[in-house]
Order: sequence, then structure tokens, then C-alpha cells
Amino acid sequence: MWGSFVIYWEQPIHKIAAYFGPKIAFYFAWLGHYSTFLWGPALLGLGIAIFQKVVDQQDHSILFFYVFIMSLWSSLLMKFWKRTENELRFRWGLSEFEDVEVNRPSFIGTPRTNPISNLRELHYPRWKRAFKYMITTSIIFCMMCLVVVLMVIMFVIKDSVAKNDPVWQQVANITYSLVLVGFNSAFVKFALVMNNWENHKTESDYDDMLIGKVFVFQFINSYLSLFYVSFFKNNFLLFGMKEKCNPSCFEELHQAQRAYMMSKVVTNNLKNVVVPWIQLRKNALMAEWNAMEETRVAAADGLSEAERKKMNQSRKETEAAAKREVTRIEAKMKMESLMLPYDRDANFEDFNDLVLQYGFMMLFGVSFTLSPLLALIDNLLAIRSSAFKLCRTLQRPMYTVSGSIGTWFSILQVVSLFSVLSGFAILAFTMKGMDPWFANKEEKYWFIVCIEHFVMILRLILSMGISDTSDLIRLQMQRLNYIVHRPNGRELFCIRPRDFFADQQKQDKAQAGVEAEEQVDLDVEEAIIKSEEKLHVPATAVIPHKTRAEKLAKLNKTGGSSSTTPATA
Repeated sequence: MWGSFVIYWEQPIHKIAAYFGPKIAFYFAWLGHYSTFLWGPALLGLGIAIFQKVVDQQDHSILFFYVFIMSLWSSLLMKFWKRTENELRFRWGLSEFEDVEVNRPSFIGTPRTNPISNLRELHYPRWKRAFKYMITTSIIFCMMCLVVVLMVIMFVIKDSVAKNDPVWQQVANITYSLVLVGFNSAFVKFALVMNNWENHKTESDYDDMLIGKVFVFQFINSYLSLFYVSFFKNNFLLFGMKEKCNPSCFEELHQAQRAYMMSKVVTNNLKNVVVPWIQLRKNALMAEWNAMEETRVAAADGLSEAERKKMNQSRKETEAAAKREVTRIEAKMKMESLMLPYDRDANFEDFNDLVLQYGFMMLFGVSFTLSPLLALIDNLLAIRSSAFKLCRTLQRPMYTVSGSIGTWFSILQVVSLFSVLSGFAILAFTMKGMDPWFANKEEKYWFIVCIEHFVMILRLILSMGISDTSDLIRLQMQRLNYIVHRPNGRELFCIRPRDFFADQQKQDKAQAGVEAEEQVDLDVEEAIIKSEEKLHVPATAVIPHKTRAEKLAKLNKTGGSSSTTPATA
């Protein structure tokens, strides 16, 4: 049900992590968390947009409250996501994942003895990677310069051809938005090639460097033109020509923001909904045709020439009969064999689209208050389309593990911080709706600066006042730490954090009306007990639960070969 387009509000995050891997599960967890938080800004932006339509004024002073609320909202979004992420890390046993991460299969290095652990390992010299960093950084810088040149050309064409025609101005905005989307997608492919060439040791290093490359380029490619319109266009000479906003810089920013958000929703749905559906229908038709052809050929092998001619004349009847003979399992196997393999970088591209969307909504959302509503619609469709692709149109991806969303969280925090400065700067320098509040511009600027500093202080208070971990997780982490490092100095093994949530999971299932009994894998439990006997570790110290005695009793009833004594149990 989760993998279809049926409305399904609750995401089975733990099942996703168990089947596809925590890396993909973290993407769906963040997408669900972000979409849930978007309901408030979406309703707020919709109300303000209706008010702007009623008063027939885009740059109304009410936008001051929108910027103030959104600045605090972004801080709450980040803090509560950190709590959710830490809970998922603990539930999935990934709290120390980065400390035990293994090398990437494609990592190339020379064997050496580690000077710290005295173990054999693969080593890649730092100077070689530093040299590669210099080359890739130079290429990225050249590509960013190319983006700036294209932006200048776009503004020259727009001001010369569509200067007094609002229809052509809107066409120019949509065209430039599509060009930005195309450049972003092309650079992601190019960045993947450069990142593979740099030969990173672990998946975390690989992902962090790839995210850094893409974000630096896309920040310039996606946001530079809007920053130019917001703060520089009326005060900048372009090739000796005085630039002037038409009719105003705020209105031009509004048109550009609206064009991007609407084109993003359309292109994302074409890519994530229409294309997977077409691929699914193609796979089903090909599997059905191949099965019918195989059945028809097999039926015709033992016939005479006359009978073959007769069969060819009644081909439609034969195909219909063959179709009925194809079983559901055979059809499913045929269809799955025709599915495209899952691209290991698809998860990165999905995250990249979300971060770009978040940046547009936060940095320039004050110019188009329907941005959160469009982002919410896009995200809800993305949840359904991404699940549909994973379950219906692509082969099962390789199980990948990640301890968090990685560098994406740091980038989201940076964007959130810049959004406060950008939002209040647009109020001060671009928007004219607040001018009647003040006697002169100096008063307006000082007021905006004071409010911006006040918001920064409030964000700091929220960041310090809201803990990154909930009380339940903190208690269980302390309990684990006590079990692992007891006062007698004995270090224990086989600690499984998921056992601490057994009671809570039973309560959740009971509330949902689902009757489920605990399924114990006797072979696994017997192997654990045997390993504990070899290590001479008391069983009651390893997993301090009453369920251990019950599990041992089940083993004894089923004739388990464990030699654990009742005293030990």
C-alpha cells in the first residue's frame, strides 16, 4: 500500500530501514518531517496571499510578520529534526556508525600497516588527493563564472526584448528557470564523475565532498539572479547601461520566484510521477508479450504445417488462451526482470532537490508567500512517487547504511541562517510597503537591524533551550552506557538497543488495533547463547530483560541444543 499512489499518511519508516537500508529511510523520514512542519507556513502564506489579493498590493507591510515567523519556524524545524534523527539512530543501532565505517569497494590504495592499530589497511597519499582537489576546484570555479555570464546575457535579453511586455517577461522568467534546472541536473552528473576520480575512502567522505561541490555551484546557479534583482539591479551598471527594475524590484522578484516554484512542481512531477508510470506500463506490456510469445511458440513446436497455418490464422485466440495460462507469479517475475536498476546516486539527487526547494522558499519566500504551499504539494507528491518508484518501477536497491542525513543538515542550517538575513534585507532595501511606518529610510534600516538581531537572539535561545535528544532516548542511552561499563569494570557484549523499545512497540500495535505476537528466531537466539558461553559472559548481564528466560524456556521446549544452566538463565 505504501508503494502505491493511494493516500497513505503514515510512513513505515522502520520497515523502510529494514528493507531498503537506513540511508533511504533517513530521506523519507526527513521528507515526512519537513512536510509535516510545512502545514503551518502553507496556511499562513495562503492567508497572506488572499489578503494581498484583496488589498491589491504585493509588498504590503504584513510581510514583516511573515518573515519574523518563518525565521523562528526554520529554527524549530532544524531542532526537532535533530531529535527525530537521534531517536532513529538509536533505534537502528547507528549511534557510533561513523567510528566503524568500512572502506568503499571502489577505493584504491596501497597496502600498509596502520601506525596506530598495527593492522593492514589501504592507504592513499594526501598529496595526491590534494592535487585532485585543486583541479576539481578550478573546474567548479570556471563553471560558476560561466553561470554568471549566462545570467548577465539573460538580463540583457530580457531588458532589451521584453522590457515593456509583461507576457514576454514571464516567458523569459520561465525559460531561465528551466535553464537553471537543466544546469543543476547536468552539474550533478559532472560532480559525480569528479567525486569518483578523487578516490574517497568511505561512503561518508564521498557523500560529504559530493554535497559540498554541488551546493557551492547550485547556490550560485540558482540564487545569484534573485540576489541580483533584490539588492543590486537598481544600483548597478551592466555594460555601461543603467539597470532598472520594471515595474519594481519586488514585483520582478515575485515573478521570478513564482516562475521557479511552479516550474519546479511541474518538472518534479513529470520526472517522479509520469515517467515511472510510463516505465511501469512498458514493463508490464513487455512481460505480458514475452510470456504470450513463449507459450505460443511452445504450443506450435509439435504441430504439422497445416496445423501451424491454422494456428496462425487464429492468432488472436491463441494469444488470449496463452494470456490466461500465464500465472501471476510468472508475470511478476518477467516484469521485475525488465525493471531498471536503482541508481546509487538517486538518493543524493532527491535530497538535492529538497535542499534547493527549501532554499528558494526560505531565502525569497517573502516575495511569493504561496511558496510553502507549493513546496508542501511537491513534497506530498514526492513521498508517493518516490515510494512508487522504489516498490514498482525499479529493482530493489542495495542495502546501504548511513548514520544521519550527513552534510545536508549543515547545509540546511546555513540556508536557515542566511534566510533570516535575506528576508529582513528584502524588507529593508527591496520592499516599499513599510515606508509609511517611518519618517525616513535611516529609521527603517535601524528598525530592521534591531529586529533581525532580536530574531537571532531568539533563535539562539531556542537552539540552547531545546535538547537534541528526547528524555526517553537520553534515559535509554544512559542505561546502555551503564550496562556496557559497569562499576566492576566488566565490558559486556550483544547489546541490542531495539530491545528497549519492545514494550513501546507493543503499545503502538495495540493502539492501532493490530494483534502481533513476538516472533523469536530460535536459531539466532541459540547462536547468541553459544557465543555468550564461549565469552563466559553471564546471560542476565548481557540483556537485562525478563524475555531472556522466556526465550530459553522456548528453546528447551523445542529441544534446543543449548547447554545453558538454569542458574545462568
